[in-house]
Amino acid sequence: MKKSISTAFLITVLGLLTACGGGGGQSTPNPDQLNGAQLKGTLPAWPYGAMTPQLYTYGEESLKLMTGSTVSQTGEVSVTLPASPAQPFDLLGGCTFNGTRSVTSIKTDLADVLLFTGPDELLGQVTYVRNSDGFPLTHMYANQAATFNGTAICGSNTLKLNLTLHAGWNMVAAFNESGILNLASVTDPASVTLKLVKAQESVTLSTTDNSSLTLSPQKTETRAITFKQTGGIVGPVTLSTNIPGVVVTPSTITFSSTPGQALQAQAATPALRALSRLTGQAQLQAQALTTNVTFSLNDKATSTLGSEGLELKASQNGVELGKTSFAVSITAPHVKASFQEYLRLSAYRPLQRTSRSPWSRLTVSAGLSPSR
Repeated sequence: MKKSISTAFLITVLGLLTACGGGGGQSTPNPDQLNGAQLKGTLPAWPYGAMTPQLYTYGEESLKLMTGSTVSQTGEVSVTLPASPAQPFDLLGGCTFNGTRSVTSIKTDLADVLLFTGPDELLGQVTYVRNSDGFPLTHMYANQAATFNGTAICGSNTLKLNLTLHAGWNMVAAFNESGILNLASVTDPASVTLKLVKAQESVTLSTTDNSSLTLSPQKTETRAITFKQTGGIVGPVTLSTNIPGVVVTPSTITFSSTPGQALQAQAATPALRALSRLTGQAQLQAQALTTNVTFSLNDKATSTLGSEGLELKASQNGVELGKTSFAVSITAPHVKASFQEYLRLSAYRPLQRTSRSPWSRLTVSAGLSPSR
């Protein structure tokens, strides 16, 4: 069975969000060490211990353990990619190309070297990072030497290419710019650094029933919520709401370290499927957990009507990981007391005589509402 990793993993891993920091330190390779088939160097002050990297290939959409490649106890990286990918695809299959190219198309694949702290617990990507902008690079395979400069129209998508490739694995930048997918060769091998780009943790909350919640002391609402975690989240996650007095049951869910699920979205061509995953446009599921969540009120609730949003939040160690929202109508808890009941409850506080009507001596307090 194929393993896949989530979109959020790939967005962070590929640096499509700002790549800053990055655990484990860094070392700068010499120009002749920048080899698309290899990663070599040392990550100083490495705190994670020895690891065997895994290779994620976009043609196969799967993870494979890289037997023979290692990250040592002290952070020394020695990675060699296989000579060729198992399922290369046609770079320009189904596309119309405008520009200059040395060959009609090539067989290609894209791949990333990933590190895991445990089963399916993604730590991040170990890669070369471009020093000029902190952008992580990815490995691109070509079955022959080729150059492409121009744009390819693939259905409703545009792919921009600025590639000078040799046969085998190359280091390239893959990114989304103003809605256009880009693949660009790295032209200055001296300006890169070996680095760990850590994955970002998040939880996506979704439900098939987005209807408004109607809550009162006598009425609760239950929704089946699916929680999808990315970034290798393990352990309890706290559930809460943004409205005081609205509580949820259960108050926590727990993620184990089970494998991810299959790819959910498909693009028109293999090349666009790969680029869509690189740029976070395809929907790859991570570990998913579905449970019934019940919304109810406590004595801190106050009435609210209409479309005021109730947010269901997921947090871990005080850090919000994700949320979803519902329209809500709330009738707050209250207590009704008769006139006689009020007098009985007020027996220990003598009423003051005034010239006003008897009702003027009654003060509505502590949730009591006198009625005849």
